[in-house]
Amino acid sequence: MGVTVWNSKNCSLHYINIGSQLASGVSLPPAILQGIVVKVHFPDTIAQLTDPSLIAYEHIKRIIEKDFSLSIRIEKLAGSYSISPSYLRKLFLERVGLAQKKYLELVRIQHAIRYLAFSDMPIYVIAKECGYLNPFHFSKMFHKVHNISPSAYREKHQIRSR
Repeated sequence: MGVTVWNSKNCSLHYINIGSQLASGVSLPPAILQGIVVKVHFPDTIAQLTDPSLIAYEHIKRIIEKDFSLSIRIEKLAGSYSISPSYLRKLFLERVGLAQKKYLELVRIQHAIRYLAFSDMPIYVIAKECGYLNPFHFSKMFHKVHNISPSAYREKHQIRSR
């Protein structure tokens, strides 16, 4: 008997051959063996349902992705989910590869790219829509990430309607 398992970390399917007997000769139903395989090979799936820190991380990550245009205080968010800012930073580094503030910055810049490419909104409006109170700060951060100003990016990449 075998089981097909989805690996979300590298987006691949794996077929795992599962015998109905363990090395000691004890037989287990295939459903229980499948559960063991999933728990061993994909601990995050289980941990996210039971570990309060990971639940807090997921909630905070979703808030950042949804409310990026608002003034977000990461320390305040961490406190409201009873997780220390330093541990939250560690979880972001492990799971996303960026600290939470850098992740927020990346989300904002990604949205700015869409606005620049698909709209005619002025740069200062895009800055505000993406959570920047100061358009100069927005331009500085955009340039830091893409090595080009927002207006130059727009000239190069804007998709004009026909």
